[in-house]
Amino acid sequence: FDDYVYAQDLFLSSSYPTAALEMRKDLLQWDQALKLAEALQLSSEIPFICIQYGQILEFKHDIELALKIYENAVQLDSANTIALSGIARCSLKVGNLRNGIRLANDINDNQLYIDCGDILLNQKQYNEAVTLYLKASQYDKAALIYTKYLIKQDKSKIKEAASIMNKVQNDSLNSSFARLCITAGNYIEAMKAYERAKDIDKVVELKLRNLDQIQEAFDIARQSATSQGAQVVADYCVETKDFRGAIEFLLIANKSEDAFKLAITNNLMDIYTSFIQDTISADDAEKIANYYEKQQDFGKAGRYYSVCGKYAKALSLFIQCGDREIDEAIAVVGKSQNEKLIHQLIDFLVGEKDGVPKDPNYIYRLHMALKKYEDAAKTALIIARQEQDLGNYSLAHSVISEIIRHLEDNNIRVSLQIRQLFILLHSYILVKIFVKHNDHVNAARLLLRVAQNISKFPQHMIPILISTVIECQRGGLKKSSYEYAVMLMRPEHRLSIDVNIRRKIEMIVRRKSSIVDETPEDLSPDPISNQLIPCTQLESPVTRDAIPMCIITGKHLVLDDWCFCPNSKFPALYSEYLKFIEREIALQSKILSGDNTDNQPQTNGSLIVNDPVVNKPITANDLKLCSKEEALAYIQKYNDIKSKENDANNVKEDSNAVDNKTNSEDNDASTNKSKSNSKNDANTKSTNSKDVRNRRERNKRAAANALIGGKMIDDKDM
Repeated sequence: FDDYVYAQDLFLSSSYPTAALEMRKDLLQWDQALKLAEALQLSSEIPFICIQYGQILEFKHDIELALKIYENAVQLDSANTIALSGIARCSLKVGNLRNGIRLANDINDNQLYIDCGDILLNQKQYNEAVTLYLKASQYDKAALIYTKYLIKQDKSKIKEAASIMNKVQNDSLNSSFARLCITAGNYIEAMKAYERAKDIDKVVELKLRNLDQIQEAFDIARQSATSQGAQVVADYCVETKDFRGAIEFLLIANKSEDAFKLAITNNLMDIYTSFIQDTISADDAEKIANYYEKQQDFGKAGRYYSVCGKYAKALSLFIQCGDREIDEAIAVVGKSQNEKLIHQLIDFLVGEKDGVPKDPNYIYRLHMALKKYEDAAKTALIIARQEQDLGNYSLAHSVISEIIRHLEDNNIRVSLQIRQLFILLHSYILVKIFVKHNDHVNAARLLLRVAQNISKFPQHMIPILISTVIECQRGGLKKSSYEYAVMLMRPEHRLSIDVNIRRKIEMIVRRKSSIVDETPEDLSPDPISNQLIPCTQLESPVTRDAIPMCIITGKHLVLDDWCFCPNSKFPALYSEYLKFIEREIALQSKILSGDNTDNQPQTNGSLIVNDPVVNKPITANDLKLCSKEEALAYIQKYNDIKSKENDANNVKEDSNAVDNKTNSEDNDASTNKSKSNSKNDANTKSTNSKDVRNRRERNKRAAANALIGGKMIDDKDM
């Protein structure tokens, strides 16, 4: 019935009078509860009730009464920090700052510091509020007071505030502090504040305009790549006549039009283009091309016409540049894949434009750019043979290995001539590696392969034969050494040999009686027939098919020790490739350590080993042992077995077609004869036109033949 007074009287008259106090506490009627506690002399309850009552009074802003109530609690419990905290707050609110701050310091509670700081802030006691906020590690609140009140009143407070601002991560507060520092002329603190606020554009501006840190400003603007910061730097560069920098930062600021105009005005188009290479648009490329064309710089104009897709214009300008821009002309034709442009470039390369045939390497590059690998193969073979004749074996090897990779990658037949030329050139290169590793037996075997084709090395015939004699001697192949020593002593070679070497060779020739049959070559299984054959034999004795050569040893491959070089994709003996890597690392380590003993040093993981075909880094972990199925599939591809079967079928089909055509021609002979007279005049006219075209084609082919320095290889030769 809500008659709490009557209920209280009943509780007090009962045997459990404290129930009346419990009722008032439950009803949060702390004033009545306090009176009952005092009447019942329950001193243990009074501090708690006083605290609760004081908090209610404090909330209702009855500060003086709340202060008295808190003090009553402290009289009974002097260590009650809650009551003491209430006294501290109320003391501050009634203006007793000294007592309130003293109590807050004595209690040393973060929440009390914050509460007291808030009270002091409302009372505009800024310095005291800052002190208490800092004790509670409330740096943001302290910083707010500095930026909003204290610094505006006293600029000298900036130094005092700076130590606090270093701990503030609020972007807005740091920006406000930075602006105050700028007003006071303290640019270093302003820059630090903007850095904390992550306002990079302002940092750039301060470094440029106030701190004379120009290069640092440039670096920051490049790294941040913000439009506003870049614009600030660009404006500065224009003011200081640094137009190169202005162009760069205008582009970063996405003001390409302004940058382009500045480049034209100051003749700095090369600078402009150097900054937009990766991001150039078709419209920008065309504008740049027009500029360079007006400047008569046709090479650069052509490059940018190519970028914007105007390939015909680009090719025309490249051709005007002559030999200087042939590579670019080939690139643009390869990019366009336009038949008209292809013929236009071919006419230029064979000399129809200026009467000067160009280097055959350009024809090869054109075929490669057009992905006409079969035509490229023909040209590559001619180039490689020419370079071989000139003694440029590494270049010839590079050309021939490159075309083999492209042909195999595109599943195009590799001709026997190309395979054989690669084997010969690569064997020559491997000799140097074996000699370096003191492997004279293998060096001798490969030199014998080269010496058997010595006419293909006209520039170094004598040195190769001498090396063959020497390595065969070192490798124990005395009979072979004697045979080539005899060859060197022929009159046509004898006088070309150094006197000291000639004497040694003469001694070998004179000791003919001591020559015995040399040790037979090691045998290994033929991967096609599985018969044991000499290791360097590259033809199966059963099927007469070619056996792929290991690029590490020059020997034929075996099925259970097969891998592919991850760089060149050429096959190799897996175990020999691992040994090659180990030997190369050991040799390099020995050279680096200066160790000339026979003991091999520990392998250094930082050393680099290059493969012997494309000369790119290779590690043992890159190698993978192939299955027999993969090896056999490569042998089929190597010998083009499927292609041969298809060719045989095509020949049979062609034969049948010829027979059918013959029968048809016999049946139609009489009909055609009656019509022939009426067509003679038209045929004569057509024939004359064809003759003109044929003569033009013959002239073009003749020019092409002159360009490559000899007869083009026929398809049958391939």
